[in-house]
Amino acid sequence: SNWHKILEQQRWEAALSEHSERFEQMFALHHAVMLLVSPDDDRIVDANVAAVEFYGYPRDELCAMTVHDINQLSQEDVAAKIERAMDREKNQFIVPHKLASGEIRTVEIHSTAILVQGRQLLFAIVHDITERARAEEKLRQREEHLRSIYDGASSVAFVTMDLAGVASEILDFSPGAEKMFGYSAEEALGLRASLLRPEEAAAELESAQRALRDGAVVRSLETTLVRQSGEEFPALVTLHPLTGARGELAQVLEVAIDLSERKRSEMERALLQQQLFQSQKMEAVGQLAGGMAHDFNNMLTAILANAQMALMDVGPGEAGHPELMDIVGAAERSRDLTGKLLAFARDENLDVRTLRVGKVVREMEDLLGRTLHKKIRLHIVVKDDCLVNVDTTLFQQAILNICINAGDAMPEGGELTIECREAGAIESDADVIAESLGRHCVLEISDTGTGMDAAALEKIVEPFYTTKGQRSGL
Repeated sequence: SNWHKILEQQRWEAALSEHSERFEQMFALHHAVMLLVSPDDDRIVDANVAAVEFYGYPRDELCAMTVHDINQLSQEDVAAKIERAMDREKNQFIVPHKLASGEIRTVEIHSTAILVQGRQLLFAIVHDITERARAEEKLRQREEHLRSIYDGASSVAFVTMDLAGVASEILDFSPGAEKMFGYSAEEALGLRASLLRPEEAAAELESAQRALRDGAVVRSLETTLVRQSGEEFPALVTLHPLTGARGELAQVLEVAIDLSERKRSEMERALLQQQLFQSQKMEAVGQLAGGMAHDFNNMLTAILANAQMALMDVGPGEAGHPELMDIVGAAERSRDLTGKLLAFARDENLDVRTLRVGKVVREMEDLLGRTLHKKIRLHIVVKDDCLVNVDTTLFQQAILNICINAGDAMPEGGELTIECREAGAIESDADVIAESLGRHCVLEISDTGTGMDAAALEKIVEPFYTTKGQRSGL
């Protein structure tokens, strides 16, 4: 019996010795960095070949150091980590270690308590994770950057949704999407993605998602979206596929940009372009009229001079006198017409004077009463007798021509109202003109006649256009 106990003891000691030799061989030759540390004084008891190569110290020098010589944490932090490792509370730490060259490397330590030749030591396996840590930091920074874009892009909506067809649910809703669509993130999550589109545009979403399922990398389109209030608006939408862990298409990121302001600006730009073309056309017409007026004036001068010279030889009552008087009268009227053309062409100075608009309009009341049809009732309302600078003759001609046109539009009679008032820029329909003038005088002439259609309205300021059967001049 004793002999068997002795034999068992010898076998046990041999197994321990073999196990110890295997551990020592594994410890010494393993490619991983390994250290044995005394928990009592934090001294490095042993280091393998990989540790010597990694830290850059000779083995005898490394084994004379403490963990505080290579660890960049405080002694209190190191002691706390060793204590937790010994108590098996935690056996994995990420810490900075300093090499013999002075370089700082980020390492991950897996440690455990171990009994070596009757001593309780800490066995530490050290992995250099510097590059991984840098990559993770870059990834974290990139994620933060993307998150800042996601959260801060107030004019861009980011909507993440699953791929369950038209009824796919919204999985994420950015602050920009909240502002654009009017839903809060809490309200939007779980809603059908098709609710962000009007009914007639919902099929576009399904078609775009099918294209992504068929392998399309990205899908962009101009479409119509709808806010929570029901307001529809134009938008540029780009769909980005999001893959799962196995590379399968799982979700779609929809990036939407509201085009309302852009479309409005394009319309305003087109309107300004149209106004510019109209202005250029009128300028060309003015130049043509001015050139013709000059040439015509030269011929009228010769006609009028010769007729007046002939009248010096032909007195009243003589043969040919009435005809010469008709020639002089026609030439003088033609000269007045060329004056109007030159004024239109801005080729001659106008006779601009300061006058009160209400006074001028009231003075025309008798003339208008005689000119207009008897069935037309004339009302003159002067709310503000404004002072303005105008050519009196041209101003009166403009009022007379407009009133005659209004009378032509009321063959069966009606009411014609002329109103004079002062106005500010915001009160006028002609915004572009009003903004440049500030406060100004408005002379409004209105009638109860037939009005004009859209085609006539577009040509309202063209000098040679008329809707009447016969041309009545400039």
